[in-house]
Amino acid sequence: MYYMSVEYVRIHGRRGSWIVVLLAAVLLVACGGKEQGGKEGADAPEVELTVVMDLDSTTITRFREAGTPAILEFGGHRCVSCEQMKSNFAELREHYPKLRIGYVYWEDSPRLFDAWNIGLIPAQVVLDDEGKEITRHTGVWDVEEMKNVVERLHGSGK
Repeated sequence: MYYMSVEYVRIHGRRGSWIVVLLAAVLLVACGGKEQGGKEGADAPEVELTVVMDLDSTTITRFREAGTPAILEFGGHRCVSCEQMKSNFAELREHYPKLRIGYVYWEDSPRLFDAWNIGLIPAQVVLDDEGKEITRHTGVWDVEEMKNVVERLHGSGK
């Protein structure tokens, strides 16, 4: 599993992220081929995510007060595992269309990462219908595990 330290990004900025991208490209080429059962050249499904980028936290406050359960995804534009989470959220959205999913990008909102005490990405924070944090997870989160959390959180969560 691949994690990216927010502190690493803070210290090295974007100049160090090209190494991560290069390593990911080498791994993809080395592993090669298409996935079993998948179409060659098929893109990951698109997910409509609410992007939360307001540095004064107004947007994230409104997001928390909307009255339905939500998941905040803390990630980065160049984080490979964060991109994988978008596919997982697409699948989760099929089962729970009313579940709100917000995405906070490190490059756009580093102060929110500090406020939420996020040190590694991807990181997910699950909020109940009152906007209170129920649980958090770091890394790529399996869809079935996310479904279990949503089920416990709000009955069927649908």
